[in-house]
Amino acid sequence: MERPSLWIVTSEHWRPVAEAQSRNLATGWGGDAEVVCLGSGGTGSEPPLVPLEPLLLAWSALREATGLPTRYNSPTRTLRALHRFDADRDQCAPYAVLGRLGGAQLLLVGELGLRPVLSGLGPVSRRGPSWPSLEVPETAALARTGDDRAELAALAGAMVGSLLGPGGVGTLRLLNLEAGSVLVGSLRSPSGVGVRAVSVPKIRWWANLIDPATGERTDKPTKNSRRQDNKLVRAFDGDVSFDEVTEVGQVDRFVVEASSIVAQTYQAAIGIGVRDDAAYRDLLVEMAEAGALRGFVIRGKGEPVGYVLGDRWGDTFSLWALSFLPRYGHLSPGTVAMRRAMSSLADEGVARIDFGWGDAEYKRRFGDRRVDEVDLALFSRRAVPSAVSALAWGAQVARRTAEAACERLGVRHRLRALRRRLRQDDGGNERPAPRPHLTTRPSKLPSSRQRASMS
Repeated sequence: MERPSLWIVTSEHWRPVAEAQSRNLATGWGGDAEVVCLGSGGTGSEPPLVPLEPLLLAWSALREATGLPTRYNSPTRTLRALHRFDADRDQCAPYAVLGRLGGAQLLLVGELGLRPVLSGLGPVSRRGPSWPSLEVPETAALARTGDDRAELAALAGAMVGSLLGPGGVGTLRLLNLEAGSVLVGSLRSPSGVGVRAVSVPKIRWWANLIDPATGERTDKPTKNSRRQDNKLVRAFDGDVSFDEVTEVGQVDRFVVEASSIVAQTYQAAIGIGVRDDAAYRDLLVEMAEAGALRGFVIRGKGEPVGYVLGDRWGDTFSLWALSFLPRYGHLSPGTVAMRRAMSSLADEGVARIDFGWGDAEYKRRFGDRRVDEVDLALFSRRAVPSAVSALAWGAQVARRTAEAACERLGVRHRLRALRRRLRQDDGGNERPAPRPHLTTRPSKLPSSRQRASMS
């Protein structure tokens, strides 16, 4: 009988967790793991890639076979981030696990860091203790046959069980999984291991720019869209420009303009949207160097009034962030910018747009396909994780009940709009809400949850 084999890659700082996972795999499943821990080499040097060539080849092959974007899962970028990781400065470090069992493969790439034990329970979580927690924004799994699917379940059990075992992480959070998929079933009830799973349902909207049946474009302007566009243009006496950002040399100006818009909205208070810092600039530069960056800025009389940001991989554009100046909300600059961006993307051959998770009104307006997803929080059956999972489960039940009630009454989106109006000052700008108290040092890089919720 075949045994699971793993590659585990993380920083020297988190070596104890990686080695604990390796021990748990050997004792519980008879498997073997190769642990690679990189120390800080400074920002001016690159990690040693030659000894890691087998891992890099296997990682890239799985990513390409599953069509997984490299936004979170680029092997070379992950290794570079590990090489630059500084435990005295950075909150979270990359942690990657690539597993194989027979014909099944599974890849988890996320950020490992100390997070509140009661994370997700509001103010209570900030006053409690912390433990190692791994958050994975996207997961790749390969299982082509029925036998492979059975092996995938066994592999998921080995990877999850060894990670949540003694000396491992307290919580494993897997985000943005398609509900009802074989992968979700394998992770929620992995073979050979007792775990507790708390799932949070989510919605993701997509839009086809090219009709898959006819090959025709679907972004044809309507009477209403032309009227909105013309209204914005007239308000600025015809002086409206719309520029695309794809090159490294355009990043600095884009970050300054987009972050100045975000600073005047509610997004600044909850940590989403474009930020004017070195880490965010580095991220956009990397996307530009890879040919994936797609940013758009709409200006009225030279003033930035709205922006759209995302990345393109293949024929798919993934939306990261969208915002506009609230005082021009009556001119719909966000809607106009999004429509113009969709037209520009269709011109270059983009077939579909991934609006990211969330059921915002604009996503329902532009989207034409809804996909149900789940976030999974997995806990081991050890005493403390079990108690935490019970609290998390209770909190999620209460949240879902409240959201369902608002949905039935038809007030969910109206409450969201009311909250935003209450945050506006007399000039139409949104007052930023007080920032939550931080229990840990701020992260150098945007966290996986922040990037996954940018839109």
